Amino acid sequence: SGQQPHRVHSRPTAHSSGTKSFLAAAVDKSKDSAESALAALYFSFSSMRDADGQKVPLKNRDKVVRILHELNTKVAIPITRFFGLRYNFFSEHHCQAKKAGVTVKEPLVLRRTQPDGEVTEEKKHLVTIRVRLRVHPTKGDPQKDFISRGTQLAVLLHELCHLKHM
Repeated sequence: SGQQPHRVHSRPTAHSSGTKSFLAAAVDKSKDSAESALAALYFSFSSMRDADGQKVPLKNRDKVVRILHELNTKVAIPITRFFGLRYNFFSEHHCQAKKAGVTVKEPLVLRRTQPDGEVTEEKKHLVTIRVRLRVHPTKGDPQKDFISRGTQLAVLLHELCHLKHM
């Protein structure tokens, strides 16, 4: 066929490089807002204590939140839906905690005033699952070392089992 291929200019113009940087900035901003939205959904620890008892800020909190989100959406929610189990909160367990995970069930009393003025009490429970994702300081550097994916899954499945027997 007699058509010539469309030519692409090899030299970027000021306009195209400005557009590229604008798009790159927009993508970065989108990632930041997505990460801050996830951070609002999941609790992660901001600090730990060093050998001298001084507070040290924890790095890689964004990675912790991403792992929590993945474990929650891909593992915990599907399993609890299948078995008809419930929990209220899913968060990080502290890297210096003795246990790799905990499930806590706390009583919750809801008091409601009916239209006729009568106060009713409804007894429920708040259930929190916490899983340690960072290695314990005795096993490595919690700033950058994380527990293996297999161990994370094993601990989470163990904690989900508590929901059935609490």
